[in-house]
Amino acid sequence: MKKKRIFSQLSHIFIIILVLTSTTSFVDINGEETTGPISKNYSLPLQSWTFIHEVNLTENQVTRYLWVSDLSVQGREVTKEQFNTMQGQSLSERSAYFETIGYYDGIQDSGKTTTDINGSIYFVFFNPNSSPANLDLTYTYQSNNIQPWVVGLISGIGILLFIIIGIYVAAKIRRKMLKDAEEEREPSAAERYMNM
Repeated sequence: MKKKRIFSQLSHIFIIILVLTSTTSFVDINGEETTGPISKNYSLPLQSWTFIHEVNLTENQVTRYLWVSDLSVQGREVTKEQFNTMQGQSLSERSAYFETIGYYDGIQDSGKTTTDINGSIYFVFFNPNSSPANLDLTYTYQSNNIQPWVVGLISGIGILLFIIIGIYVAAKIRRKMLKDAEEEREPSAAERYMNM
């Protein structure tokens, strides 16, 4: 009976250790320190499409963007493939494709993207108004404060500590099991008296 109880305790502790190590969330390091904003201004002609290909930005960099227009326009950040596809389409095909990929209809939108290997970001806008719209695009680079190898080192140390604690607790329980087993084997005082 005692062996089952001790084995049950040991298995519960082992399960707790496994749960703790598997649910430990390793912090996703996305530092909020950003470099100074880059602002650009564009004029969107009335009732027409505007394709904006931002170049000479820092390559492979997480970038937050914000666009603000004085009139309600339709727009979004797109991939290079979507950008090229839309440029080669007729007006009706372009409108249908824009509906398919989705767009924001309003005076402002913001988001986060990563520049490509050439330091480019792509935007497409449609101005449905009967007058030109002014558009301000602002970019800020988001920089990581902690290097990936530091995150890996900290995660590794955390896992190692959980394993060491698990081994220590299991050894303590094992010693207690052995001690209880020895006590069960030793004859009681009455048994010793009878054996004399």
